[in-house]
Amino acid sequence: MMGIVILAGGYVAVNAYQKDKMLKEAEKKAEVYIKKNYDQIDKVSFNEDYHEFYPEDLSGLSISGYANGKKGLFFSIDINTEDDQVGSVKSFFHAGDFPPEK
Repeated sequence: MMGIVILAGGYVAVNAYQKDKMLKEAEKKAEVYIKKNYDQIDKVSFNEDYHEFYPEDLSGLSISGYANGKKGLFFSIDINTEDDQVGSVKSFFHAGDFPPEK
């Protein structure tokens, strides 16, 4: 019985580590995407309270943040995750006064 508890605890720790690693990679991908596709972006900040993994059957995650240190320039970006790998950007939503696309 104790072995099952230890294995379950180990699985939870590994799963949490894997999710954290994927979130950090997704944040990097989001920052590159935003700076590459939008003018006048000097800084991208993330609000980790609004990061969310989709149910497994939807294979993705949503991360949110804001640009240039201005919380009014918010965005939400959805990124594919399949086979525990961070993939391409699915969609990008931003505030109406977000800097223009390049």
